[in-house]
Amino acid sequence: MILKTTLGMALVLAASLGVADAGNTIQLYAEPVDGNVTLWKGYRRLFHSIHGSPNNLVFGFSIPNAATRFELKDPSFQVTVPPGVKAEEFLAVHRNPNTGYAERFDLKVESEKSADGTVVFRFPNLKDFFEIYRDRGTRPAVKEIDVFFEPEKWDPAKEYTVFYDFSNGGVKLNRRHVILKFLPPIKESGKLPSRFVFRNMTNFLWQFKVRDKALLQRIMKKYEAAGMNSSGCLNPDWEKDYETVLRDAGWKFTQMLVWDPLIYKIPEPVKPAVLADGTTSKTHHCITAALKNKQLLDAVAYRNFNYERILDGDELVIDHEPFGYMKSACFCKDCLDRFASDFNLDRVALTSPAVIEKKFASQWLEFCSAEQSKLMESRIREFKRRYPHSRITAYNYFLPFDDPEKLAWHLTGCPLDPRRMDSYIDIHLPSTYYHHGKVLINALRNQKKHLRKPVGGTISTDRAFSLFSRYLSGSDMLSPSGTRLELLTIASLGGPEVQNYSQHYSQDGWTFVKIAGALREIAVCEDYYLDGAETDEVSASVNREWSRKYEAEDLNDGFAVIAKKIGNGVLATVFNYGREFPVKADFRYSGGLKTFYVSDPVKKIRYLCNGKESWDAASFASLFHCTVAPEDAAFVRITPEPTDSDSFRTENVSGIATTASETAKDLKPDIAAEKKYIGEQFARDFKSRRHQTSEILHSDGRITVNTPVQQVIFSEKSGLILSWKTRTDGREIFPEFDLSRYSFSKGGAWAAVHAPNRYAEGFLGSHLPYRVFDENIVDDASVVVKLGYLHEDFFFRKDFEISPTETKIKVTTSLKNLTEYPLKMSFRFRNCFTSPQIVCSLDGKPVSLKAYNNFFYPASNADGRAKHEPKKEEHVGGLFNGNAATVGLPAGNLAFSWQGKDLASLLIYKDEKVSTLELITLDKLIRPMREYSFSYEMTAK
Repeated sequence: MILKTTLGMALVLAASLGVADAGNTIQLYAEPVDGNVTLWKGYRRLFHSIHGSPNNLVFGFSIPNAATRFELKDPSFQVTVPPGVKAEEFLAVHRNPNTGYAERFDLKVESEKSADGTVVFRFPNLKDFFEIYRDRGTRPAVKEIDVFFEPEKWDPAKEYTVFYDFSNGGVKLNRRHVILKFLPPIKESGKLPSRFVFRNMTNFLWQFKVRDKALLQRIMKKYEAAGMNSSGCLNPDWEKDYETVLRDAGWKFTQMLVWDPLIYKIPEPVKPAVLADGTTSKTHHCITAALKNKQLLDAVAYRNFNYERILDGDELVIDHEPFGYMKSACFCKDCLDRFASDFNLDRVALTSPAVIEKKFASQWLEFCSAEQSKLMESRIREFKRRYPHSRITAYNYFLPFDDPEKLAWHLTGCPLDPRRMDSYIDIHLPSTYYHHGKVLINALRNQKKHLRKPVGGTISTDRAFSLFSRYLSGSDMLSPSGTRLELLTIASLGGPEVQNYSQHYSQDGWTFVKIAGALREIAVCEDYYLDGAETDEVSASVNREWSRKYEAEDLNDGFAVIAKKIGNGVLATVFNYGREFPVKADFRYSGGLKTFYVSDPVKKIRYLCNGKESWDAASFASLFHCTVAPEDAAFVRITPEPTDSDSFRTENVSGIATTASETAKDLKPDIAAEKKYIGEQFARDFKSRRHQTSEILHSDGRITVNTPVQQVIFSEKSGLILSWKTRTDGREIFPEFDLSRYSFSKGGAWAAVHAPNRYAEGFLGSHLPYRVFDENIVDDASVVVKLGYLHEDFFFRKDFEISPTETKIKVTTSLKNLTEYPLKMSFRFRNCFTSPQIVCSLDGKPVSLKAYNNFFYPASNADGRAKHEPKKEEHVGGLFNGNAATVGLPAGNLAFSWQGKDLASLLIYKDEKVSTLELITLDKLIRPMREYSFSYEMTAK
């Protein structure tokens, strides 16, 4: 029996890890247990199965290919099942590496039951199973044994430990185990969404190949109860029986179109492409000729669709990755003529592919993308003609549409522009594999700005650990709870569909439970999610006292709220994406209702305010709170009329409802006033001035400060010291600094700030476009220059105090939080200078930091690109805790000093003749409207 797999999202299943071989040993995995081990407390090897609809536990074997000359010597495998558990079926499967099909294998299994009820299942000789196709290709042969367990008597609290052993040539692997727990059947209470669609895109439902048809029916139950009763179309003829069973049970099917329009793998191309190197392609057609050749397009369409197996109403997902920008494109005369005509280019100038790549790269990229889109649209038109009731979706990517340079880089690798697909698809399903939490929220919002068709998403519940199926790193795999939040996030932003592409078909029972819960929650909120408009009339933030309770954690990293409005009603979905800590949220209402009603439509709760149904903005802000558990979500709905459903229970919130002026201070006016003041300062015209014996001069973006003893020249835009010298003898302390050499055209680097105020998002302030905020010459002739940068969330400032009596500069960097929640940040001070030697001292005593080096930075070329990594010995760094420290440069007779209480590390590294000193402070949590600063001094003797 055969099941054909497809390339899917880009990879052949068995090759998904990109591992050339697995060494000269047999590797054994238990899936999804090995992939899930980090999810459970204590890293327990848990596997949850649904009682009455068992999940399949997969034992996977990676067999070294024949070229390794690894010898199979009576390989054997055994599974020890404890009392109270029965193994219902063992299913052996292996893959044909030539066709991509999976094949069932009949294995001999022996069993022995002991007096206490323990049963040992033995597979005495697996050699025949392991040898199949072992001589094909260079990768390991992939084999697996699926097991279906059920409890003899269900007890949700009980755990069962299953042991498994493997040996080859008498050499045993360490005995391993899996802890079985059986979850209750998924309740089918609560309706599923009527418009939001969840689809399993994989066609790797191999566990349906079980011999026991009654077992097959039970396996299907959990899919149907969870709303996961969907599948990719099952391609090989022998799968018709299984597809019939699923269709008869009401399952939904999706046809995947994996097609590169440039690559027509049919025997004789009508007109082969002329490649960039001048050779004739054996697999690619000339795209100009192809667009004119209906017979060819029809042949390609029939090759990619098994039209007899598709029913009107089946969904089509375009999994289209047209790799090929220069290498796969056709450069024949006809194609170049069309290229020149479409872009009004001089045809004579298109002398070669090399010239096109060098001078007309962006136009050629757009041409390739447009031509491939035309071919795809012609195929979709034919599909829609045959199946008018089928929905067309497209798997694509989140692209940086707001950054043309980055967008071109992405499209060069894969010229698939989702904007071109708007004309012939119904829904975009971008990959969310590496986008979770607030990163996903930002990506979805950005994508929706640039696309006309609705935007859903493609998730992966794959938790397999081995090379059988994994194509995502462990950190990017969703936990069951994370899967629920991913579905809610996409739906709450208006996404009408999520497809689950899991290269593996073995899922932990909790995944089914969480998806079932998410779909029923979406069903309750569906109208707001799909029809509502985003609004800020209901907002939420982390409770300030709660933030102090978890001061070491930036709870805002994982906290988000998405509010949707229909009429005067608002539904807020509150997310806590963090996995460790609960979050208590405060709420505000700024809409037009003087009184309103608060409820949770999912848990069916009506919230009363001191026994009364109605709320107002003041009572809502001062009394209403919501605590969201780790990896959880909550729902808060505001309506102009009370909820009249008898199924809702009431929950009273009591307390003194203060007036708006008495509630926790709304910081928005203060923040607005502060930003206004900063803007007014930036708008001032700072002119050259002189006072007593000091002066400040402005010219061409440079600020020159002269005091009686020193001259300092700053770059206004970058905040760098360009030059520092004494005025008495003209000695250079910092020689004239060439900004262009260090590629500081975007603002330069002298101090940096990291403020991850959004989930998994950092801000590096090393390239800030500074502006003059203030400057002054005080009575003692010392000069103060203040440069600033206003970010959406904070004000970053760098102050220089230049002494009139000694060659000394004091540098103070400060950050003021202009949000209503805490910011987590650290400072970096970076100085570039010329010096052959650096001496460090702690509390006035010299100290070598080489032994304490804990940073490693590559040097950079003049254009800013990283060059070879310098030797570790060239770097020194160390930790400073609560001490005053000094770094001295003997050749320049210069010393840097600071109070070390807030300093985390010191880094010194060299690039040719230039050395760099970098100080890094400890992380700080900055309260709203509070400021943190760090200072150090530079003194030349």
